[in-house]
Amino acid sequence: MPRYIRTMHGSRNSSLKMRLIIAAGIALFSFVSYLMKVDVNEITGEKQQVALTEQQEIALGLQAMPTIIQRHHGEHPDQQAQAYVDRVGHRLLQGLNETLKKQGRHNPYHFDFHLLNDNQVVNAFALPGGQIFITAALYNQLETEGQLAGVL
Repeated sequence: MPRYIRTMHGSRNSSLKMRLIIAAGIALFSFVSYLMKVDVNEITGEKQQVALTEQQEIALGLQAMPTIIQRHHGEHPDQQAQAYVDRVGHRLLQGLNETLKKQGRHNPYHFDFHLLNDNQVVNAFALPGGQIFITAALYNQLETEGQLAGVL
């Protein structure tokens, strides 16, 4: 094999090896950084791996909220039903906050409850940072305040 071809082939291999070493180094650094982000969940008291700060979680939830509302035909027009969902949700939060206070902890999140105007999809879910949703299709099947509290 001519010398210039061997040299060119050798530089390709060393360039590829260098790229693989850099990629492996970045992956290792990312993995170790993730493992070192251990935090105590203020609500459960358990240690957990945290990739986002509380502020980032809240921002993600607030950013996604309008899209979720739009996909589920907007917020429900019945203000009394929305007020009922809010009242039950805030009563749950009051109990949570009292329990946390007794333990010397606090709830870092502000929760918002949304009754969605979707009569087809039976669902309830939450976004990061405290945005809680229930569809009208599910809400209309609930018969008691306790059932609503259980869903929320």
